[in-house]
Parts: sequence; C-alpha cells; structure tokens
Amino acid sequence: RGGRSNNQRARPRRLRLAVLETSPRAAQGSRTTAQWFDDADRLGERIRFNPSGAALAAVGLLLSLYGPAMPELRSRYGIGEGASALVLSAHFLGAMTGIAWWGLERRLASRTWLATGTGLLAAGAAAIAFAPAWPVVLAGAAGLGVGFGVIVVEINVLLAQGFGERAAAMLNLLGATF
Repeated sequence: RGGRSNNQRARPRRLRLAVLETSPRAAQGSRTTAQWFDDADRLGERIRFNPSGAALAAVGLLLSLYGPAMPELRSRYGIGEGASALVLSAHFLGAMTGIAWWGLERRLASRTWLATGTGLLAAGAAAIAFAPAWPVVLAGAAGLGVGFGVIVVEINVLLAQGFGERAAAMLNLLGATF
C-alpha cells in the first residue's frame, strides 16, 4: 500500500508567502527561511510537553533540594554534618542501582519505566519528608535515587532515538541545562 499507516500523522499544510521562498540568500544556495520554519516545525513535533519532560524537571528539582534540606535534617534527627552527607551517598547508590536495573531489564516499555521511576521518586520524597527516624530518610533517599537513575537513563535513550543524527547535540544540550 502506498498510503500512510495508522501510526503516521499527516502534517498540516501551511500557506507560505512567496517572499520567504525567494529571499536573496536562497539564490546563493543557502537555506531559505521557509526551510528553517520547516525544521522548527519538525523539532516542535519532537519536543512537546509530556510526562517525561515533567519527570525530568522533577528529578532536577528534587536533586537540588538536598542542599537546603541538610540543616533541617541535622536538627530534626540530631545528626552531625558527616552523617547528614550519607543522604547523598544513599541517593547516588540508588541512582546507580536504577541505571543497572534499567540496563538488565530491557523488556519493559518506556512508558512503564517512566511511570515506575516517577512512582519511586514520589515514594522516596514522601519517605524523606515524613520519616520518623534517620534510617527511613536514608531508605527514602535510596528509593528516590533508583527513580532518578531510571528516569534519567530512559529519557536520554528516548532523546537519542528521537533526534537521530542530532542526538549527540541534543544530549549535550540536555546535560548543559540539567
């Protein structure tokens, strides 16, 4: 069959001004303004607000909250500076566990990974916020870290698949803004 499959969406046709197609630069062999708009449209189709973008923002936000929370954790649980740093160690141990888990279990769909990671983020954050004792805080940080690792690696893979040849540039941009 020569038609579109059910998974492909028809791109909306847009009316362009003739001025855009016949710019002086177009005569020199460079890209026309209309071509730049087409590229921007394709990029806009790839980058939309979606749950994975929200999860990535949550990951960055939660990670940045550890620093300001340290004085409160020390006073609430009566621990010293060295012990309070264990929360970061627990988080990053959890993140490495999440990345390893993702690498060993590739049968799950992206949506399942992102939902699982988001659930672990929420459960870990709740455990940290409402922990009755210091060991519960550490366990919550480890759980939050597992969700962090799963989400970060899955979103990186999705971006790499979605941008094809431009994947390296997009992943560098993501790393620079994270």
